Amino acid sequence: MARRSSPSPGWKWLGTLACGLILALLLLSGRYRFYLTTRWAYNLEVMTGSVTFQWLDRDARGERTGPLAQFRTTRRPDPYDLTGLLRWPRYWPPGVRRVQSGSDVTDVWYLDGYCSLPGWMVLLVVAVPTTWLWWNDRHRIHPGHCCKCGYNLTGNASGRCPECGEAVPRGRAADDVADSRT
Repeated sequence: MARRSSPSPGWKWLGTLACGLILALLLLSGRYRFYLTTRWAYNLEVMTGSVTFQWLDRDARGERTGPLAQFRTTRRPDPYDLTGLLRWPRYWPPGVRRVQSGSDVTDVWYLDGYCSLPGWMVLLVVAVPTTWLWWNDRHRIHPGHCCKCGYNLTGNASGRCPECGEAVPRGRAADDVADSRT
């Protein structure tokens, strides 16, 4: 078994922190509505366990002024509700919309839409790579150990692993142990 390269340990901790924040946000979304609005007419909403990203037509929104992003939280009056976790993903793509004005019916091209996902899908996108990073880091071969079976080769001068018989390059075990101490 060849030695695996270890990914940066910072990524697994960043993923763990992101998973914790997403989980806390989803649990709180049963009682509160979180809404992030940007100057560029992109909105992010977390409510009832679902995450919705909206974009608005540039022509319809006009020029906006004010802060680049604004975050609002409102308390929902109804009881604790996480039904958004059970919904299927929804997507409203840009396209053609029929507009009726009096007796005239016209087709209007619009660019606004939204994408709504259950919160567990968003959590899964972050949790799977984070779990892989933790698992990969747990199963790496440590310095000074046999590459095949993982046996500790500290003090071994024979050139072979006493556990599995794998040939160890002369001085490799001693060099790895010295490298791990510095």
